[in-house]
Amino acid sequence: MNRYKSAAVGFFVLGIIGCAGIPAELKYTGATPLQECPEDLDISLSNDEGAILTSIVVHTINRNTWDFLLKEEATRSKYLMSLEPRSFGIHKEGLFSYKSKSRSHCYLVQPGRYQFVKAYTYTVNNGVGRGGGISVSYSKHGLTKGFQVQAGKVSYIGQLFIEDPRLKGKGYFGHMLASFLALLAREEMEINSIDESDDDMSWLEENTKTSKTSVVNAVEF
Repeated sequence: MNRYKSAAVGFFVLGIIGCAGIPAELKYTGATPLQECPEDLDISLSNDEGAILTSIVVHTINRNTWDFLLKEEATRSKYLMSLEPRSFGIHKEGLFSYKSKSRSHCYLVQPGRYQFVKAYTYTVNNGVGRGGGISVSYSKHGLTKGFQVQAGKVSYIGQLFIEDPRLKGKGYFGHMLASFLALLAREEMEINSIDESDDDMSWLEENTKTSKTSVVNAVEF
């Protein structure tokens, strides 16, 4: 009975994380959550707002959401950009390792020069023994990249590829070992950017009223 109760609580916790604007564990950052681009968005009509276009691919032990802390240099304002990996079509390589297909995201943002400060992802911890329960912990990963956002333009910052180095070049059993090692110690994730993906441009035109002619490659990695 307790096992089923723990599973239900686990799904409840994950639901809260997915729906909340700022996870409770990240409120200390003082960041404002970015809003997703609406379907009727034509960014070229805006004189005071820009947008960010990116996509995420993960090759990790889990497929949890990643939150990126951004800081605008002039105002020092901080924002949180949440990127959820694609679940449909995800490839399970080991017992707990995944390699996802690309998932595109678009967010509205004020014009300015932005710097990535940190990348965060969470782990759900199952308590052991009496009094044990479900808890959520976030790990921080270093990231030093910058980009410019212009009013009336979509700043394309490339596709973010996040990989656990313990999974590189490993077969099925190597992935199982990496999953076990992940329980013992945290590993710094490798976060790289692929300059451009035609899929992101097509996704933008299909899901908003913004043309790819409004897109500028703003990445300065």
